Amino acid sequence: MFTPRVRYDWISVVLSLGLAALFYTSSLSIEPSAYEPLGAASLPKAVAVFLFVMALAKLAAMLKGRDRQDSLPETGLRRSLVMLGLIVLLVLAIDVFKLGFGIAVFFWLTASFLYLVRLRTARTIIKAVVATAIFSAAVDYAATQVFHFFL
Repeated sequence: MFTPRVRYDWISVVLSLGLAALFYTSSLSIEPSAYEPLGAASLPKAVAVFLFVMALAKLAAMLKGRDRQDSLPETGLRRSLVMLGLIVLLVLAIDVFKLGFGIAVFFWLTASFLYLVRLRTARTIIKAVVATAIFSAAVDYAATQVFHFFL
């Protein structure tokens, strides 16, 4: 009844709405800052509202039937769905399971590399793991020390 593209679109809209709700509800627990005019919760709330609006726009386009793009092959759909699932797992690892930001980014990047790039030899896998460790440490340092996000 549903083509793979339609199933993917519905799953992505539902997951996007869930992510938006998760971001927004988790930002409500952030303490207001006396020193920042916008507060620390403004960025997660903005991301949540943007994600919510984009998901609603996609839902409206799907319901109107104007978004009929069946050109994406089944493997592309599967890859997109797996990457969306990995992003959901990243957010859950940081927010729900309270895993450290750098560690969560490291595991997310490693899983993404292994899935998308299809590394073949042990040497390329080691290079990818070292590169993701360096990059995730840099992202963690920038987020916690430079921008002072309390992740």
